[in-house]
Amino acid sequence: MEWISEGDRLNECCYAVIDVAVSKADGRQLSKLVFLTWAPDSCKIREKMKYASTKQAVGSVLTGASATLNATDISELGAEGEEIIALAG
Repeated sequence: MEWISEGDRLNECCYAVIDVAVSKADGRQLSKLVFLTWAPDSCKIREKMKYASTKQAVGSVLTGASATLNATDISELGAEGEEIIALAG
């Protein structure tokens, strides 16, 4: 997950909308949006609380997001984003 490991993002809370390409059994290619809340254990509790309290408001305006994922550790996303892809599929 390049975007999260760049710079200091690994230690900061953030929201992300990820566009995932999905191949269906019948050969169709679809694009699905996943709303990710990133709140690592290493960030300050005040920051985590701010993101937790605003997550629903942010998510409600994201029309078209087919799934939501909350992650606190890079392993929850998978090395190549496997968890995100599985959630979108």
